[in-house]
Amino acid sequence: MCDRVAIIQRARVVAAGDLASLLVARELELRLGVGAAEALARVAPEFGPATPTDGRWLVHVREDEATQRLARALVDGNVPVYEVRARAGSLEELFVRVAEGPPQ
Repeated sequence: MCDRVAIIQRARVVAAGDLASLLVARELELRLGVGAAEALARVAPEFGPATPTDGRWLVHVREDEATQRLARALVDGNVPVYEVRARAGSLEELFVRVAEGPPQ
């Protein structure tokens, strides 16, 4: 089994490294109470858009420190926060995200 991966786009390596570092969690899965949609829309400029899925919300974050700031913003907005979980993506999701972006 390999422990390093490289993604090549247009003859350039656009992502390379061990799986753990490449698949670092950049998405939060939230289970929230009443008022979640409105509160998430208010904080979207800082944290990115939220996507509802199966009674939960998925929010893409840019860095790890955003988790605490997002939770605080929701609590300050009187939204019950029942669960916050970092969700690491799959290798396939990484490939699609990198392939859709511009070459680096």
